[in-house]
Amino acid sequence: MSSFVFGPTGIQNIHDDYNVPYVFVRLDVHMAREELFAALVLGFTETNVDRDPDALSVSEIRAEVEACIAGHSFNDVTKAAEQIEAGTYTGPQLRRLDALRRAMDRAYPVAVKK
Repeated sequence: MSSFVFGPTGIQNIHDDYNVPYVFVRLDVHMAREELFAALVLGFTETNVDRDPDALSVSEIRAEVEACIAGHSFNDVTKAAEQIEAGTYTGPQLRRLDALRRAMDRAYPVAVKK
């Protein structure tokens, strides 16, 4: 099975207090769609909670995912995926998740078989 490759959208600078970067580390993270969605939810809720997910550009959506992966352990992403899958969200939270899923589908489209 082949997988799609996206990113990096930009450089994740996690230490602004250093004057000169010493090294850039690039890595590939192979993720299931549920994990990708959890990373978007985590990244979005930490930085853009007041924005409409439907108004985010593809670049902004991908940057949220990449920032989450850079700033969280993969255990955090897995726990978030399990929490989302548990289906305990209702009302406004569920509508926000639906909007974030539409955003994910725009930035990381599902392949269409021909």
